[in-house]
Amino acid sequence: MARKAAIYVRISTQSQHTDRQKEELIKLAENEGYDVVDTYVDILSGFKDEEHRPELKRLLEDCKQQKFNLVLFSEFSRLSRKVGDLNKMIDTFRENNTELYFQKQNQWVKKKGDLGTNILIQVLGVVSEYEIDLFKERSISGKISAVKN
Repeated sequence: MARKAAIYVRISTQSQHTDRQKEELIKLAENEGYDVVDTYVDILSGFKDEEHRPELKRLLEDCKQQKFNLVLFSEFSRLSRKVGDLNKMIDTFRENNTELYFQKQNQWVKKKGDLGTNILIQVLGVVSEYEIDLFKERSISGKISAVKN
């Protein structure tokens, strides 16, 4: 029996495209024999919380209704760029017997967490937050430099 899977895709701005993420995750699902029941797409920052991300909110609601038992993501930062939110959402999925797969990291988050997975999630979440802070810092620095010149 094929596993019922959902696909979640998030991009930050309208100028970006969801095609690559969707195509890669659909191909993964086909290769593994997963039955994709729905695809959820948000176009806004990963720093926004669940209440401001309508498709993420719908994904979590459908998870609670057990419409699927697996969610495929391109990478951790697609779910959230804030460690606290990432943990909260992962807990919601686990409480509802839903596994997660993050393709870029080749990382499974199973229904019952193990210490190694929990540590990895924390580290990757912190790295994601750090990358954004560095990007902001470089952007500000670049703008200041441009104004000075």
